[in-house]
Amino acid sequence: MVVQGQKVVSTNNPDFKEGEIVHYYWWTLFPSSFVTSSSWHVWTQWHQTNNDACCQPDLQFVLHGNTIGLQVYKNAQTSDTIWSEPLQLGHWYRLQLIVKWSTTNQGFVQLWVDGRNVVNTNHITLDPTSTPHSAYMKQGLYRDKTINHDQTIYHDGMAFHYH
Repeated sequence: MVVQGQKVVSTNNPDFKEGEIVHYYWWTLFPSSFVTSSSWHVWTQWHQTNNDACCQPDLQFVLHGNTIGLQVYKNAQTSDTIWSEPLQLGHWYRLQLIVKWSTTNQGFVQLWVDGRNVVNTNHITLDPTSTPHSAYMKQGLYRDKTINHDQTIYHDGMAFHYH
């Protein structure tokens, strides 16, 4: 999948629900020509299925300046950054993510980046205030509307399975 501009149409995928443990695998490339910005970018996210939900996505991979990271829902106004590192342009990131979807701290997030286990934590992974308690995945390049230059990233090989 090649992503340019503000958005890409996400592939059809199921809603991930309370108590499910899901393994996700994919690759993402920020090419050497990618121009960063101090404003926010989101490049993969799991969003509440309720369109009236008050909060940000339940789980999201972000780029701020030259730092990529993974944020997870905390409450209506904030999220926790549970992983971050400097962005490597021209590098295919190999990502493996395991999530137990939960409205309580019985949920968990495990993340491997290029084979390195960088996150292994219990955490709320679904918005407990927004029913139904489920999320769907969106992959692309979402960014602050103040970014007005072309940007291209690549996602490849997205697969997931239930444990």
